[in-house]
Amino acid sequence: MEWSADEIKRAIADNEINAITLDTSVFDGNGNRFEHGLLPRLAQFNTTEVMFVLSDVVAGEVCRHVAQEAAEARSKVTAALKEVGKAWQVSNVQRDEALAQLFGKELPDALARRRFNAFVKAVGAGIIESGSRVDVARMLDDYFSSKPPFGKAALKKNEFPDAIALQALASWAAEQNTVLLAVSRDADWKRFAKTSEHLVVIDDLAQALGYFHQNANVACARLVERVKNGQLDLIDRIREVVESEIERSVFIPEMASAYNFDADINEAVVKTVALDTIAYLAGPFSVVDKPSETELVVEAEVKVEIEVTADITFSVRDSLDGDQVPIGSSRSKATTNRTFNVLLTFEGDLAADAQLTDAEVWAKGKSRYITVDFGEVGPQWDEDEEEEDE
Repeated sequence: MEWSADEIKRAIADNEINAITLDTSVFDGNGNRFEHGLLPRLAQFNTTEVMFVLSDVVAGEVCRHVAQEAAEARSKVTAALKEVGKAWQVSNVQRDEALAQLFGKELPDALARRRFNAFVKAVGAGIIESGSRVDVARMLDDYFSSKPPFGKAALKKNEFPDAIALQALASWAAEQNTVLLAVSRDADWKRFAKTSEHLVVIDDLAQALGYFHQNANVACARLVERVKNGQLDLIDRIREVVESEIERSVFIPEMASAYNFDADINEAVVKTVALDTIAYLAGPFSVVDKPSETELVVEAEVKVEIEVTADITFSVRDSLDGDQVPIGSSRSKATTNRTFNVLLTFEGDLAADAQLTDAEVWAKGKSRYITVDFGEVGPQWDEDEEEEDE
């Protein structure tokens, strides 16, 4: 299928497009940098319903390209060290030690598999097996009929890997009842997608990631990533709204004493505020609403430690007239932990630098009355008063 940008955005928002894949050209275009740049950003789909998948053919080609690059780089360094040895009279032993220090004993193929497997694990990619999903008879018919992805050029035999990958991916998408957004710079992939009901191809990975931020859960995952990386500090704003809520709360002291007493709450101070990072499956946030392409409302649970101060007066009963006789007072402090649900509204580019524009505490059925345990309490007499009594 061939869709416009708006059609792709709408399909993603409606969960009609629920998966993304890349071809080898995209990995090559990003320098096969699994650890930096755009490629590791695919990990944002880990905690969403969006699936990131790769054809086993693409996986094999990427590993082969990485191995070739590694072998070429090692060959160039080896040649350069030989020239260094001639010019600087460096011994063969020293050159071998330098090579071992740089490359160790790992061979290029093993290096490529290790790096690629680590990437697959980090981003949660699924590998689509081609064997059971490829119709050989159909593929041969496409080949002899020059149907996409096969062209009419003499080198069309080289297009068999693409044909296998595309047919397997389209078959998998049909199994999942979804449309698969493929990112590819290959014209053959684009021609094939025009004939498929389950593939849409665009050529820009950054644009594809941006499209998926129409999906509220993906946008939420991006916010989580920014919080974890220290790029988005929310605590001060959350503390403000929590403190306002605490001012409206009623604290009920629980305490025990050998004397009669009356207790009044003097103040309640927020000591610490922290996002509960395991409150929801996706981390500290849960999507509540997505009013527009540039606005997202999430719920967060925050753990709050509150220090409460109580003024307490003590008395005893006069055995003669039965009146309560004051015997002293004290000021006591106790801490209590409370969980608050906060609604956070973000506006801006949800794929990049959306900012917090509003925060409010959502009671979520919780009482305004907060019980605080002060334990055992008693009068605090001044030393001067004790001396006078003696």
